[in-house]
Amino acid sequence: MKKNIEDNKFNLINTENLDGVVLMEAKMYDFNFKKHMHEEFAIGVTRKGIQTFNCRGSLHKVNPSGIMTFNPNDAHDGHAELESGLEYQILYIREEQIDKVVQGICGERRSGFNFKETVRYNKDLSYGLLDLFYNLSHNENNKLEVQEKFYDVISKVMIKYGDFSKEKMSVIRDNALVQKASNFIRENARENISLNDIANEVGVSAFYFSRLFKKTTGLSPHNFLNQCRISIIKDNIMTGIPLADSAIQAGFTDQSHMNRRFKETMGLTPGQYKKILRG
Repeated sequence: MKKNIEDNKFNLINTENLDGVVLMEAKMYDFNFKKHMHEEFAIGVTRKGIQTFNCRGSLHKVNPSGIMTFNPNDAHDGHAELESGLEYQILYIREEQIDKVVQGICGERRSGFNFKETVRYNKDLSYGLLDLFYNLSHNENNKLEVQEKFYDVISKVMIKYGDFSKEKMSVIRDNALVQKASNFIRENARENISLNDIANEVGVSAFYFSRLFKKTTGLSPHNFLNQCRISIIKDNIMTGIPLADSAIQAGFTDQSHMNRRFKETMGLTPGQYKKILRG
């Protein structure tokens, strides 16, 4: 059944954890975008239906899981191909945020960047982007996880589908820097620290730090933060602090969040762990 124009919905989410990044969630039936352009880079994924648009002299019909990449000032239009409608999500990223990712990939040297083509299909990257979009819209209480996921996923898309004017920079292990960062994370595990907070503490860019930490330790900064928080929970269990209070003290959003992270690492919920140790 054909939908009315009132069923067209566009929702913008301006995440506080990433300056210059806006997520749009769209449902379209009989809406047509006139030819226009954006100042930002844009990376989107079709979720349902077929998205049809003209860009760079070509007509594109993007099926579900198709990835769309736009450079600033890429003129394009757009509409739903099917009467059953179209759903997609797209991330608008200001150039200064793209520059930070480029710096993490190419080093301190300036490097130009642009996407080579407009539409691609890659199941892993599509799932990664959709997971990122979900985190941006549902996970505002965990700055480190959101920022880390953003840099990881967006850099993979850029490396696979973009052109850089300089070569990628190799990441060299730096045990002293990672130890300093680990101490900072451990000391601030109860706080909602961000990737930028840690990177600023050790004096490197956020994305480069994320790559360096993972290469040196085998863990992402966010995973290490969870390990530190789980250690706090285990200590609190031994001293008899109630689990609900312990979750907040350790920096988790709530007890459910604590249970999920604890079980991912320990194989048991904190309650089960407490029962075994304390009876």
